[in-house]
Amino acid sequence: MARYNTVATVASISSAGTVVTPNEGLLTTFTGSAPYTVTIASPVLFSGSTQSFFNNNTNAVTLSTPSGAFRGPGSTGAATLVMQPNTVLQIVSNGTDYITVQDDGSTFSATTGQFSSTLNADGTFSIATNKFTVDATNGNTVVAGTLNVTGTSTFTGAPAFNSTSHMLIPKGSDAQRPGTPATGFIRYNTDRNVVEVWTGSAWQTSGTPRQVDVINTNYSANSGDQCFVSTSTTAVTITLPGSPVKGDSIRFFDLARTFQTRNLTVARNGRPIQGDAQDLTVATEGAAFELVFYDVTFGWRIFNV
Repeated sequence: MARYNTVATVASISSAGTVVTPNEGLLTTFTGSAPYTVTIASPVLFSGSTQSFFNNNTNAVTLSTPSGAFRGPGSTGAATLVMQPNTVLQIVSNGTDYITVQDDGSTFSATTGQFSSTLNADGTFSIATNKFTVDATNGNTVVAGTLNVTGTSTFTGAPAFNSTSHMLIPKGSDAQRPGTPATGFIRYNTDRNVVEVWTGSAWQTSGTPRQVDVINTNYSANSGDQCFVSTSTTAVTITLPGSPVKGDSIRFFDLARTFQTRNLTVARNGRPIQGDAQDLTVATEGAAFELVFYDVTFGWRIFNV
């Protein structure tokens, strides 16, 4: 029995040019040195099941049609379509537009749906004005906007929640704190060298107290400070935080053992100290004590001496 095979017409283009509309299936390979633009004739019905293209370049090739548009996966209904390096595109014509059958250079699929955008020549994939970017070359995923996760996030590498690895959280100075934080915000404070959480009214620190040397100069203290104070040449005033929260604590040490001659003044900053609406004057040599805050009524209490 005789055997018949259908053989697609094969063409090659190495620079800007025109591909005529075939009357049967056509495979065109783009070679040479891209980027360049190739024009396809106006869409007409043709007998070949598909018209195929292979971009065998390290740069993008742009397809353009004088009339109609490219429609379907990876296309936006425009008269041009960009083929990224080493990708294959198949199209058919309905007589008015070119319909993309396959475009493996511009469609990103997920288990819950499909994201469509252009795979850029540098290996990045962007959605919604760069709010979501996948860097295929470096293996990075960048979310420029807010990432809301309603379920459970599981990481198996670094950063990793369910492993023995690590996670890098946002970090910055006092001045770089968010202007309008929400309850539960967490960050690493590079000024204080502590992890801090926004409680809804103030930044609450955790971990090892911040070690602060207060040497013959005034200072505004923060919750969690451990103040080593010297009044060797002049008296010192340390001002307490203006908006403390329950459990905030600050420690003080007479480093030079000179509080009895040049006093330490602890300015209450609007909150009571030991129930009194007065600043605390410390005149005891070698004093070491801690203040712990309760609320606006009872204020700061001396924890130990």
